[in-house]
Amino acid sequence: DRDKLKLTLYKATVSGGIFRELVRLKVDGEYRWMAVAVNAEPQPGGSSIICVVYADVNTPIERQMKLDTAYSRLLDVMNNVMGGVISFETLNNRILVPSYASQGVYRMLKGTEQEVRERYHKDPLSCIHPEDREKAVRVMEDALRNMQGFQFSVRLRTIPGEYIGVSCTGTID
Repeated sequence: DRDKLKLTLYKATVSGGIFRELVRLKVDGEYRWMAVAVNAEPQPGGSSIICVVYADVNTPIERQMKLDTAYSRLLDVMNNVMGGVISFETLNNRILVPSYASQGVYRMLKGTEQEVRERYHKDPLSCIHPEDREKAVRVMEDALRNMQGFQFSVRLRTIPGEYIGVSCTGTID
């Protein structure tokens, strides 16, 4: 990160202004993440007054890196499980809006991501067999109201049009 910091200092001294950079600096023999803010005011004659502030951000950066790694691993698992994983958000604690669907959902519904989104994104419950829809809505509304998990079985309509039986298990948070 040395060259990145040198470039930031150079740009500040040439043009003036405030520049920020995230770099690793060696402190007490170990590299730590530092947020560096450089404020430079060019002076007559080509010199500059420079103020440099270092803030140790190692702990939050390392935490974020661990979270990013865990999230990436979780996505890998969700995309490779048998069946599929769907995450919903709700509008007004009632209207379901899909926020994530794993690759398994598209395989299970026998369509591409685009085909499934086009058919079911606006009304995700429309993929449920009409005879099963009321039961599914009731179970999910009860789970939302009571902030508890749920489990039920329904028939889902695939992109080619046939119905498949699935077991749905969910958590509410």
